[in-house]
Amino acid sequence: MSITATNYDPADVPAWEALRETFRRKAVGGSEMGSVAGLPGAFSSPYATYCDILGLTPKKPKTSWYLHDGRDLEELVVRRFEQASGFNTRHRYAILQNSEYPHLFANVDRFVDSEDAGFEAKTYDVRSTKFDNGNVPAPYIAQVTVYLAVTQKKRWYLSAWAYGAGTKHFFFTTDPTDTKPDWCDAMCVIPTSEFKRCEEIAADFVMRLSSNVPPPVIGSDADEEAVRAVNPVETAGKSCDLGAVDGDLDRIAELDEKIEALEQEKEAHRQAVMQFLGDAEKGESQRWKATFKTTVAKRLDSKAAKAALGDALDPFYIESSSRTLRLRKVG
Repeated sequence: MSITATNYDPADVPAWEALRETFRRKAVGGSEMGSVAGLPGAFSSPYATYCDILGLTPKKPKTSWYLHDGRDLEELVVRRFEQASGFNTRHRYAILQNSEYPHLFANVDRFVDSEDAGFEAKTYDVRSTKFDNGNVPAPYIAQVTVYLAVTQKKRWYLSAWAYGAGTKHFFFTTDPTDTKPDWCDAMCVIPTSEFKRCEEIAADFVMRLSSNVPPPVIGSDADEEAVRAVNPVETAGKSCDLGAVDGDLDRIAELDEKIEALEQEKEAHRQAVMQFLGDAEKGESQRWKATFKTTVAKRLDSKAAKAALGDALDPFYIESSSRTLRLRKVG
């Protein structure tokens, strides 16, 4: 086994981005492992990541305020980690690869000076990222697993900061006899067998990239966006045989029936709660709170407004276009 490092200058952003794009075509990095594996909560999906790497969808700007703030706040997260742990950390400006896992690469935030460990800093949005009962989001676990596999470190630390929620510290280890440091919120033991699993997922994804065989869609928002971006407009009059996706269409029909039944069941339970509340404004139990209050909403009667104002209303309409999928069973 050998570990190789491709160094880069962090100040030369275009060169760094070009280098990373080169590696993305032949291996999967830790930060994209969750997306490539299709894990819940991941930033993207296998198909959307595939389209992005091959340039089938427009490149998203790398200068958004979200990304800019995340980079600036990394130093804050590092300080919180070092204050809590007593450790010092150091940068390693290099893309690392391990000969045992050739389809993985690691571009780590930092290494810990005083022990055989690495460190990852995160900023997150409390509305979308949850750490319920000390659980770590699956994409974070996948990222650290790749880093442990490539670097062969025994331990990894991850600190996540959000405005108003403070900093949460997590300890990852490949040694089941390790104990959680008192200052950490949770510990996660990662079996080394997971290294091979990540390598297998990455190898399949890289094969798809080189063979132009897209991964299946998984029903995510990222997939919807990518499918529409790859096929933005229709060719007038063009038709195709749907035989290959008859199974998908049949399943849509089956699920629609189940969803309709579940929606009715859900509404029956909602109505039972409303019936129980009666004229009470609110109710409370040991596990739930409910309110049943009057709200006033105003909406524009577009037909009446058009009749009264005529063409004067036209400048206030916002026009948008998108392809709409409509289905009808014929047999």
